[in-house]
Amino acid sequence: TETDTPVKAVTATLAVAPDGDGVRVSATVDYALKFGVLGALMDVLVARRQYQRVFDDLLFGLKHHVETGEAVTPEVLARARSAQQADPSFA
Repeated sequence: TETDTPVKAVTATLAVAPDGDGVRVSATVDYALKFGVLGALMDVLVARRQYQRVFDDLLFGLKHHVETGEAVTPEVLARARSAQQADPSFA
């Protein structure tokens, strides 16, 4: 299906694996952009960082929810990120 976005195709995978007394969740994303060389340039300059930020936030929000039971909204995510930055030992 054709879209208005520069993304030609995307596949995201979340994996859950035992890790000691808990679990480890990891995410991978494979994508292809439209527009050939221009798309490759957009990937280097913009898309890669955006995907990284989205998945970092997704995993951080999931961790926060599992540990606190709190629903994760953009405001909650921002507050939890601030707490993490203020206290580097915050895990």
